[in-house]
Amino acid sequence: MCCKDLIKTIGVTFLKFSFVGVLNAIVGAIVYYTVLFSLKTSPTTAYVLCYITGIFFSYFANKAKTFKDNTPFCVKQLTSFIIINIFACLLSLAMLSLAINCFHVSSEIAYFFAIPASLVVNFIGNFFWTFKKS
Repeated sequence: MCCKDLIKTIGVTFLKFSFVGVLNAIVGAIVYYTVLFSLKTSPTTAYVLCYITGIFFSYFANKAKTFKDNTPFCVKQLTSFIIINIFACLLSLAMLSLAINCFHVSSEIAYFFAIPASLVVNFIGNFFWTFKKS
C-alpha cells in the first residue's frame, strides 16, 4: 500500500472510529451522569464505570463497523483492546483530574476534557495493534 492510500485508509477509518466514539461518548455520558448523581459517587468512580461500559460497546461496534473484522470472537484481540483502553483510561483520568484540580472546571464539564486524549490513544493502538490487517 502506497503512502497516499495508507493516509486515506487511516483518515476514513479514523472518521468511522470517531463516529463510534461519539456514540460511545453518549452512552458513557448517560452512565457517568447517572452514576454521579443517582449513586452520589465521585467523578473518578463515575468515569471508571462509564469507561468500562464503553469498552465493551466500543469493542463490538469498532470490530464490526470501523475495522470490518469478520473473524470470530478472540480473547487475545479483546485483551489487546482492553490493554489499550486501560492505558487510555489512565491518561483520560489524568486529564479529568487536571481539569478539575488545576483548571477548576466543574466535574460535570471535566468529562469532556478527558475524551480527546482517550480518542487519540485508542485509535492509534487499535489501528496498529488490535485490528491490524495482516
